[in-house]
Amino acid sequence: MVAQMTRASWHELLRVAIILSTGAMLLAVSTSPIFSRQGSESLPVPHGVLDVAQRVNDYWIANRPGLEDNQWSRAVYFTGNMAYYQMAGDVQYLDHAWAWAETPFNWQLNDGCATVFADNQAAGQTYLALHDLDPQRANLDCLLSSIEKSMNWAWLEVDLGETTTINRVALNTLEDRAYKYLVDVKNSPSDSYIMVLDRSDATVGESTIASAPARFVRLRVIGAEGYTGPWVSLTEFQLFSDSDPATNLALNQHVVCSSEPEPQNNCANVVDGSLATRWSASFADNFSVDSPNWWWIDALYMASPVYAALSNLEMEGILQSKPGYSPVLYAKYNETKVQRGLYDTDEQLWYRDTRFLTLLSPNGEKIFWSRGNGWVFAAHARILETLPQTDPHYQEYRSTFQAMAAALVAKQDQAGYWNENLVDPNHCGGAESSGTAFFTYGLAWGINHQVLDRATFLPAVSAAWDWLANTAVQSNPNGLLGYVQAIGDAPACDENAPLPGPANSADFGVGAFLLAASEVYELAAGEVGSSTLHLPLIPK
Repeated sequence: MVAQMTRASWHELLRVAIILSTGAMLLAVSTSPIFSRQGSESLPVPHGVLDVAQRVNDYWIANRPGLEDNQWSRAVYFTGNMAYYQMAGDVQYLDHAWAWAETPFNWQLNDGCATVFADNQAAGQTYLALHDLDPQRANLDCLLSSIEKSMNWAWLEVDLGETTTINRVALNTLEDRAYKYLVDVKNSPSDSYIMVLDRSDATVGESTIASAPARFVRLRVIGAEGYTGPWVSLTEFQLFSDSDPATNLALNQHVVCSSEPEPQNNCANVVDGSLATRWSASFADNFSVDSPNWWWIDALYMASPVYAALSNLEMEGILQSKPGYSPVLYAKYNETKVQRGLYDTDEQLWYRDTRFLTLLSPNGEKIFWSRGNGWVFAAHARILETLPQTDPHYQEYRSTFQAMAAALVAKQDQAGYWNENLVDPNHCGGAESSGTAFFTYGLAWGINHQVLDRATFLPAVSAAWDWLANTAVQSNPNGLLGYVQAIGDAPACDENAPLPGPANSADFGVGAFLLAASEVYELAAGEVGSSTLHLPLIPK
């Protein structure tokens, strides 16, 4: 219904945009690009971007090989298709997304609603975008179930018997393990929980909170630092009030919890007043310390925009429960970035996973996979577009995005693309479009949203788009996006995985290209701006 109401007005806006922009191309302000390519710094007129994007999307819809599915590669395509719909305003591409979500899968996720694997949650980005357009038609139940299971390693709930004001929480862990956890309160069984303490930074001991009335107090363990075992073990969970600061309000109160692997380690032990006893909560079947967390950097694109969008729905009161999506997003992000050490602060680039912390290219250089860093760079753009600037971790996401942008433009090939290995052009050197498209998307997004300096970064966007539109996109067959590296986890150029050529394409590559096109189109449209050219997708 929303699309039908806006279709005519959007086509008129597009017509005006094309008229305004056809007469003159936008010229970059800078004359001294900081990357290696020397040449044109101009962008195409908007209708030129629309034309090539439509050719690519139409070709893929008509010719995509393989069976329909909702796995991560297909889900990434639909993030691009939704961006194309925002750009073009043509309802048939929105209908394409509705049909994908509804008809084959009925809003389900790959591997079911109990999955905690980030790749399987990628479809949630399109489900949430459709929900934003028509909340009555979209169904988020399966996605919410998956995310909720991914957020909690273990939980317990203490019933204080009556509403009492609390202002301190003490968590005592076995062997001083540092868990990441959240504390929520409510006053009656029918109320929604309200989060009062965010310790996603991983800590032990006591924390002070703003005085909060509570009868039911819930503890959720969402991660750990420096611990990789298969369970959570706590010796005491204590609650205090300012009126009687020496009395543990949780002592011997009724408690329920997520699991009790051994009778002697039941959850009542956390309120028995003894540090010698403990509650041990085993992970569910097929659930490990790795399974809900993002041990590979691709996962940041697959799942982090879902958490960011859900955080907005939570803040707006659209979701009934208050699970705290933003702190869990940061806990998982920090675990990937800092605890696993996948972000190299010297290079300001990301290793695909911990294997690459010590692996070197045949030339003795570090290995920073182009598409892997593309996943991360694009994820940052989508997080920043979605979360409010008041989010406690917004500035870290922003500064990391800016540092990556500077590192990336310094690695761009003079032809406009990026190599499969970003720091070693002699390791699988050559054209690759999926990483290039994600970088183009992120850089253009950063300029459009005043996160990146236009004069500094526009030449890199111009060069990349020129290569994508005029080399990667084929004229025979018309609209095929080529040079997409096959599914993998590293630069690949041996006989089993040769360098991609003009005929190599994939769902995720097309999705990345359409994302790039949407932001380059906005850049090219100039003063018309995003407020008039973009349909709403995920609430800001």
